Amino acid sequence: RRRRTMRLEAMGRDGGALVKAAQAAVKLTLHMGGTGVNIPNKGKKDSPMRMLHELASALPADSLRLLCMHYSMKHNYAGSSAKTKAAFENFCDEARRRNVGQILLVSGAGPRPFDSVACLQQLSLPQENCPEIGVAFNPYIP
Repeated sequence: RRRRTMRLEAMGRDGGALVKAAQAAVKLTLHMGGTGVNIPNKGKKDSPMRMLHELASALPADSLRLLCMHYSMKHNYAGSSAKTKAAFENFCDEARRRNVGQILLVSGAGPRPFDSVACLQQLSLPQENCPEIGVAFNPYIP
């Protein structure tokens, strides 16, 4: 028998729409036996920390466990490698405290001064302070 690996994605124009989309996606995931719900970070205005706080204030902890919060290095670059890494570590720690199951660290298209691979190599948070982390790396080859 094949294992179901369905994942849904929840997006919204604002916090309220994101929460409604995530609630519906979690409900459908549980009903259909899926594995989780992706929360993408598609633009600079989509702050992963803000999205995390909005979702954590509206969803129960067992629903947050199904979430895979995306964190884009492209959209969350903080001006230096050290500041960007510190912001990501802060996000990881907060996501763990909020019971988020996974984080997908995404480089983004094009050249990056600090990409997802470099961030993981420099990560100094203890493993127990992080949810499970996956990586989507888009190498820039001119």
